[in-house]
Amino acid sequence: MVKRSVTVKLQPSKEQEKILFELAQATAIIWNKMAEDPARGVQGTLERVPDGDPSNLPANGEG
Repeated sequence: MVKRSVTVKLQPSKEQEKILFELAQATAIIWNKMAEDPARGVQGTLERVPDGDPSNLPANGEG
């Protein structure tokens, strides 16, 4: 039996894109709050997206 895979790039609608952006922002806030508490063992911080444009973030995730 041959296994095959297909990669499909999906384009979210404007409304879906807005929701995904808000979810990413909320995730960054929660992560940063957890990172402030060393007892939780979370290291590093996530940055909020500058001026709402994800293309402004560094490609390697550092910033």
